[in-house]
Amino acid sequence: MELEILGSWAGSPGPKSACSGYLISEGDTQLLFDCGPGVVPQLQVNHDPSKIDAIFISHMHADHSMDLLTYAYRLIRFSWRGLAPDQIRPIPLYLPPGGLQVLAHLVAAFGRPDSGRLADPFQAAFIPAELIDGKTIAVGSLIVTPYEVMHAVPAFAYRVQGAASSFAYSGDTKLCPGLKRASQGVDMLLSEATSLENDPRMITVAGHLTAGQAGEVAAEAGTGCLVLTHFPRQDQQWLLDVVHQAHVAFRGKVISALTGLKSLVPEVPSATGLHRGNHQYRGVV
Repeated sequence: MELEILGSWAGSPGPKSACSGYLISEGDTQLLFDCGPGVVPQLQVNHDPSKIDAIFISHMHADHSMDLLTYAYRLIRFSWRGLAPDQIRPIPLYLPPGGLQVLAHLVAAFGRPDSGRLADPFQAAFIPAELIDGKTIAVGSLIVTPYEVMHAVPAFAYRVQGAASSFAYSGDTKLCPGLKRASQGVDMLLSEATSLENDPRMITVAGHLTAGQAGEVAAEAGTGCLVLTHFPRQDQQWLLDVVHQAHVAFRGKVISALTGLKSLVPEVPSATGLHRGNHQYRGVV
Protein backbone atom coordinates (compact mmCIF):
# COMPACT_ATOMS: atom_id res chain seq x y z
CA MET A 1 0.00 0.00 0.00
CA GLU A 2 1.12 3.56 -0.68
CA LEU A 3 -0.04 6.89 0.75
CA GLU A 4 0.20 10.05 -1.35
CA ILE A 5 -0.46 13.47 0.16
CA LEU A 6 -2.53 15.71 -2.11
CA GLY A 7 -3.17 18.41 0.51
CA SER A 8 -2.87 18.94 4.25
CA TRP A 9 -3.98 22.48 5.11
CA ALA A 10 -6.70 23.01 7.73
CA GLY A 11 -9.54 25.45 7.09
CA SER A 12 -8.51 26.75 3.68
CA PRO A 13 -5.81 25.94 1.11
CA GLY A 14 -2.40 27.52 1.39
CA PRO A 15 -0.19 28.93 -1.36
CA LYS A 16 1.53 25.59 -1.97
CA SER A 17 -0.97 23.04 -0.70
CA ALA A 18 -4.59 22.02 -0.97
CA CYS A 19 -6.78 21.20 1.99
CA SER A 20 -7.20 17.60 3.09
CA GLY A 21 -6.85 14.98 0.36
CA TYR A 22 -5.05 11.65 0.59
CA LEU A 23 -4.65 8.87 -1.97
CA ILE A 24 -4.21 5.25 -0.90
CA SER A 25 -3.23 2.79 -3.60
CA GLU A 26 -2.42 -0.89 -3.80
CA GLY A 27 -1.91 -2.52 -7.16
CA ASP A 28 -4.61 -1.21 -9.48
CA THR A 29 -6.85 -0.01 -6.62
CA GLN A 30 -6.89 3.73 -5.85
CA LEU A 31 -8.92 5.28 -3.04
CA LEU A 32 -9.27 9.00 -2.29
CA PHE A 33 -9.83 10.06 1.30
CA ASP A 34 -11.32 13.57 1.59
CA CYS A 35 -11.59 16.11 -1.19
CA GLY A 36 -10.98 19.60 0.18
CA PRO A 37 -10.38 22.78 -1.86
CA GLY A 38 -7.46 22.37 -4.26
CA VAL A 39 -7.36 18.56 -4.18
CA VAL A 40 -8.67 17.98 -7.71
CA PRO A 41 -5.91 20.01 -9.45
CA GLN A 42 -3.29 18.26 -7.32
CA LEU A 43 -4.79 14.84 -8.06
CA GLN A 44 -4.39 15.47 -11.79
CA VAL A 45 -0.62 15.98 -11.49
CA ASN A 46 -0.05 12.21 -11.44
CA HIS A 47 -3.49 10.61 -11.77
CA ASP A 48 -6.58 10.42 -13.95
CA PRO A 49 -9.56 11.46 -11.77
CA SER A 50 -11.85 9.10 -13.70
CA LYS A 51 -9.73 6.11 -12.63
CA ILE A 52 -10.19 6.51 -8.87
CA ASP A 53 -12.07 3.46 -7.57
CA ALA A 54 -13.87 5.11 -4.64
CA ILE A 55 -13.94 8.31 -2.59
CA PHE A 56 -14.34 8.34 1.19
CA ILE A 57 -15.21 11.59 3.00
CA SER A 58 -14.44 11.86 6.71
CA HIS A 59 -16.94 14.66 7.37
CA MET A 60 -18.76 17.35 5.44
CA HIS A 61 -16.86 20.46 6.52
CA ALA A 62 -15.87 22.46 3.45
CA ASP A 63 -12.12 21.95 3.90
CA HIS A 64 -12.67 18.19 3.52
CA SER A 65 -15.42 18.01 0.90
CA MET A 66 -15.85 21.19 -1.16
CA ASP A 67 -13.83 19.96 -4.16
CA LEU A 68 -16.39 17.22 -4.75
CA LEU A 69 -18.24 19.77 -6.88
CA THR A 70 -15.05 20.51 -8.84
CA TYR A 71 -14.44 16.77 -9.17
CA ALA A 72 -17.94 16.19 -10.59
CA TYR A 73 -17.50 18.98 -13.14
CA ARG A 74 -14.08 17.60 -14.13
CA LEU A 75 -15.56 14.19 -14.88
CA ILE A 76 -18.71 15.41 -16.63
CA ARG A 77 -17.26 18.20 -18.76
CA PHE A 78 -13.78 16.86 -19.52
CA SER A 79 -12.99 13.23 -18.62
CA TRP A 80 -16.22 11.87 -20.09
CA ARG A 81 -16.66 14.28 -23.00
CA GLY A 82 -17.62 12.38 -26.14
CA LEU A 83 -18.05 9.03 -24.36
CA ALA A 84 -21.14 6.91 -24.84
CA PRO A 85 -23.26 6.37 -21.69
CA ASP A 86 -22.10 2.73 -21.40
CA GLN A 87 -18.48 3.95 -21.27
CA ILE A 88 -19.05 6.18 -18.24
CA ARG A 89 -18.29 4.79 -14.80
CA PRO A 90 -19.60 6.92 -11.92
CA ILE A 91 -17.33 6.71 -8.88
CA PRO A 92 -18.68 5.31 -5.58
CA LEU A 93 -18.74 8.16 -3.05
CA TYR A 94 -18.97 7.21 0.62
CA LEU A 95 -20.15 9.80 3.13
CA PRO A 96 -20.78 10.14 6.86
CA PRO A 97 -24.36 10.49 8.15
CA GLY A 98 -25.94 13.68 6.82
CA GLY A 99 -23.65 13.78 3.80
CA LEU A 100 -26.44 13.24 1.27
CA GLN A 101 -28.32 16.22 2.67
CA VAL A 102 -25.24 18.43 2.28
CA LEU A 103 -24.94 17.36 -1.36
CA ALA A 104 -28.61 18.19 -1.87
CA HIS A 105 -28.00 21.71 -0.55
CA LEU A 106 -25.08 22.12 -2.95
CA VAL A 107 -27.22 20.95 -5.86
CA ALA A 108 -29.87 23.52 -4.90
CA ALA A 109 -27.18 26.22 -4.98
CA PHE A 110 -25.04 25.10 -7.93
CA GLY A 111 -27.11 22.64 -9.96
CA ARG A 112 -28.00 23.74 -13.49
CA PRO A 113 -31.59 22.75 -14.32
CA ASP A 114 -32.20 21.73 -17.92
CA SER A 115 -28.45 21.18 -18.40
CA GLY A 116 -28.40 17.40 -18.53
CA ARG A 117 -25.95 15.82 -16.10
CA LEU A 118 -25.10 19.21 -14.61
CA ALA A 119 -28.61 19.46 -13.16
CA ASP A 120 -27.35 17.20 -10.36
CA PRO A 121 -23.61 16.79 -10.89
CA PHE A 122 -23.14 14.59 -7.82
CA GLN A 123 -25.64 11.96 -8.95
CA ALA A 124 -24.19 12.08 -12.47
CA ALA A 125 -20.52 11.76 -11.48
CA PHE A 126 -20.76 9.63 -8.36
CA ILE A 127 -22.73 6.88 -6.65
CA PRO A 128 -23.27 8.59 -3.28
CA ALA A 129 -24.08 6.58 -0.14
CA GLU A 130 -23.86 7.14 3.59
CA LEU A 131 -21.82 4.64 5.59
CA ILE A 132 -22.62 2.96 8.89
CA ASP A 133 -20.18 2.80 11.79
CA GLY A 134 -18.18 -0.43 11.64
CA LYS A 135 -19.66 -1.70 8.34
CA THR A 136 -16.83 -2.65 5.98
CA ILE A 137 -16.62 -1.80 2.28
CA ALA A 138 -14.47 -3.87 -0.11
CA VAL A 139 -12.96 -1.93 -3.01
CA GLY A 140 -10.60 -3.87 -5.25
CA SER A 141 -7.86 -5.35 -3.09
CA LEU A 142 -8.62 -3.09 -0.10
CA ILE A 143 -11.11 -3.34 2.75
CA VAL A 144 -12.24 -0.06 4.34
CA THR A 145 -13.97 0.21 7.71
CA PRO A 146 -15.47 3.50 8.99
CA TYR A 147 -15.43 4.29 12.71
CA GLU A 148 -17.55 7.04 14.20
CA VAL A 149 -15.43 9.73 15.87
CA MET A 150 -16.21 12.90 17.82
CA HIS A 151 -16.09 16.17 15.88
CA ALA A 152 -18.33 19.22 15.53
CA VAL A 153 -20.37 17.38 12.86
CA PRO A 154 -20.90 13.64 12.15
CA ALA A 155 -17.49 12.25 11.26
CA PHE A 156 -15.63 9.03 10.54
CA ALA A 157 -12.09 7.78 10.94
CA TYR A 158 -11.18 5.10 8.40
CA ARG A 159 -9.16 1.91 8.64
CA VAL A 160 -7.83 0.31 5.45
CA GLN A 161 -6.64 -3.28 5.29
CA GLY A 162 -4.49 -4.33 2.37
CA ALA A 163 -2.85 -7.58 1.37
CA ALA A 164 0.15 -7.14 3.68
CA SER A 165 -0.29 -3.84 5.55
CA SER A 166 -2.87 -1.67 7.28
CA PHE A 167 -3.52 2.06 7.43
CA ALA A 168 -5.77 4.39 9.42
CA TYR A 169 -6.87 7.98 8.84
CA SER A 170 -8.22 9.93 11.79
CA GLY A 171 -10.21 12.53 9.87
CA ASP A 172 -11.00 15.41 12.25
CA THR A 173 -11.66 14.25 15.79
CA LYS A 174 -10.87 14.67 19.43
CA LEU A 175 -9.77 11.72 21.55
CA CYS A 176 -12.54 9.12 21.50
CA PRO A 177 -13.13 5.34 21.38
CA GLY A 178 -13.72 5.34 17.60
CA LEU A 179 -10.25 6.74 16.94
CA LYS A 180 -8.73 4.04 19.13
CA ARG A 181 -10.67 1.32 17.30
CA ALA A 182 -9.62 2.61 13.89
CA SER A 183 -5.92 2.93 14.71
CA GLN A 184 -5.24 -0.13 16.89
CA GLY A 185 -2.25 -2.04 15.53
CA VAL A 186 -2.09 -0.36 12.11
CA ASP A 187 1.19 -0.13 10.25
CA MET A 188 0.66 3.57 9.50
CA LEU A 189 -1.56 6.21 11.13
CA LEU A 190 -2.38 9.45 9.32
CA SER A 191 -3.57 11.75 12.08
CA GLU A 192 -4.69 15.32 12.29
CA ALA A 193 -2.50 17.57 14.47
CA THR A 194 -4.42 20.82 14.30
CA SER A 195 -3.12 22.39 17.48
CA LEU A 196 0.13 22.66 19.42
CA GLU A 197 -1.51 24.03 22.55
CA ASN A 198 -4.12 22.44 24.80
CA ASP A 199 -6.72 25.00 23.75
CA PRO A 200 -10.05 23.89 25.30
CA ARG A 201 -12.09 25.55 22.55
CA MET A 202 -10.11 23.86 19.77
CA ILE A 203 -9.98 20.45 21.43
CA THR A 204 -13.24 20.10 23.33
CA VAL A 205 -15.64 22.29 21.36
CA ALA A 206 -14.31 22.07 17.79
CA GLY A 207 -13.14 18.48 18.23
CA HIS A 208 -9.49 18.37 17.18
CA LEU A 209 -6.23 16.75 18.30
CA THR A 210 -3.00 18.34 19.37
CA ALA A 211 0.23 16.98 17.95
CA GLY A 212 0.98 15.55 21.38
CA GLN A 213 -2.34 13.73 21.47
CA ALA A 214 -1.69 12.31 18.01
CA GLY A 215 1.57 10.91 19.38
CA GLU A 216 -0.28 9.40 22.33
CA VAL A 217 -2.78 7.71 20.02
CA ALA A 218 0.04 6.30 17.87
CA ALA A 219 1.91 5.00 20.91
CA GLU A 220 -1.16 3.32 22.36
CA ALA A 221 -2.09 1.84 18.98
CA GLY A 222 1.39 0.43 18.46
CA THR A 223 1.56 1.82 14.95
CA GLY A 224 4.72 1.58 12.87
CA CYS A 225 4.67 5.12 11.47
CA LEU A 226 2.80 8.34 12.31
CA VAL A 227 2.05 10.93 9.61
CA LEU A 228 0.78 14.29 10.92
CA THR A 229 -1.62 16.44 8.90
CA HIS A 230 -4.35 19.15 8.97
CA PHE A 231 -2.07 22.11 9.69
CA PRO A 232 -3.22 25.73 10.15
CA ARG A 233 0.39 26.73 9.37
CA GLN A 234 3.12 25.12 7.31
CA ASP A 235 6.22 27.18 8.05
CA GLN A 236 9.34 25.24 8.96
CA GLN A 237 9.11 26.03 12.67
CA TRP A 238 5.53 24.78 12.89
CA LEU A 239 6.42 21.53 11.14
CA LEU A 240 9.37 21.02 13.48
CA ASP A 241 7.21 21.73 16.52
CA VAL A 242 4.40 19.32 15.64
CA VAL A 243 6.86 16.49 15.04
CA HIS A 244 8.70 17.29 18.28
CA GLN A 245 5.48 17.28 20.32
CA ALA A 246 4.32 14.00 18.78
CA HIS A 247 7.71 12.47 19.64
CA VAL A 248 7.18 13.17 23.35
CA ALA A 249 4.75 10.25 23.49
CA PHE A 250 5.61 8.29 20.34
CA ARG A 251 9.20 7.22 19.71
CA GLY A 252 8.61 5.69 16.29
CA LYS A 253 8.83 7.34 12.87
CA VAL A 254 6.99 10.69 12.68
CA ILE A 255 6.64 12.76 9.53
CA SER A 256 4.75 15.86 8.44
CA ALA A 257 2.30 15.48 5.56
CA LEU A 258 3.59 17.76 2.81
CA THR A 259 2.01 17.97 -0.63
CA GLY A 260 3.57 15.45 -3.00
CA LEU A 261 4.87 13.17 -0.26
CA LYS A 262 4.56 9.49 -1.14
CA SER A 263 4.98 6.94 1.60
CA LEU A 264 4.96 3.17 1.41
CA VAL A 265 2.84 1.81 4.25
CA PRO A 266 5.27 -0.45 6.11
CA GLU A 267 4.42 -4.12 6.50
CA VAL A 268 6.42 -4.04 9.72
CA PRO A 269 7.59 -0.90 11.58
CA SER A 270 11.21 -1.28 10.47
CA ALA A 271 10.23 -1.45 6.79
CA THR A 272 9.09 2.15 6.47
CA GLY A 273 9.88 3.51 3.00
CA LEU A 274 9.37 7.25 2.53
CA HIS A 275 10.10 8.93 -0.75
CA ARG A 276 9.31 11.89 -2.92
CA GLY A 277 9.42 10.71 -6.52
CA ASN A 278 12.44 8.42 -6.81
CA HIS A 279 14.28 9.99 -3.89
CA GLN A 280 14.24 8.88 -0.28
CA TYR A 281 12.41 11.40 1.87
CA ARG A 282 12.94 11.32 5.60
CA GLY A 283 10.68 14.19 6.55
CA VAL A 284 11.09 16.46 9.55
CA VAL A 285 12.37 14.56 12.59
